[in-house]
Amino acid sequence: MEPNTTLLKHGWIHDNKGRIETGHKGFDSQCVAIGPGNVISSCYYGNYIRPWSETINPVGTVVAPGHLWQFDMQHYTNLPEKVRKGIRHHGDLTQRSVIFYEFWHYYRAMEQYTWSRPKRSTTANEKFTHGWLLTDDSNHGYDLLHIWINPGRKTEDVMWWCAKHLATWADTVGKVTYFYR
Repeated sequence: MEPNTTLLKHGWIHDNKGRIETGHKGFDSQCVAIGPGNVISSCYYGNYIRPWSETINPVGTVVAPGHLWQFDMQHYTNLPEKVRKGIRHHGDLTQRSVIFYEFWHYYRAMEQYTWSRPKRSTTANEKFTHGWLLTDDSNHGYDLLHIWINPGRKTEDVMWWCAKHLATWADTVGKVTYFYR
């Protein structure tokens, strides 16, 4: 992937909807806007993750190593172990907080195809996770530390489009993990 030295900014369709153009129709329609930092959105979640070694909480109380890291990670319940270890590794390496993002969209689950036509499921929509992005907030440069990409026809496009709006990088050597390659 070619270098990305500045964060891209998306335009706006109207006051409440950013111009999201990843090429994935489901993600683009569900995502309202993309921006760095602590975010709870319709298509992604991002928050600061403190390093495992940090032991002083915001009120000044000393806690056990790992307590604050586990608190920050509690939202991510279905995270692959490989991703969880990567987040901890980068936090321990830099001894600084990192920003971690998870990207998804919802789709209506389909029952198995029959000879005539597929039947719609009566269950709720299902979440498809495109991947995860880890950045460093050093001098507000949002440097790319790692990107994990799940299998999916347009998932790679979604992840790189989001990465260009949330991170900068000189190169991506050793910073990309594809779960299907």
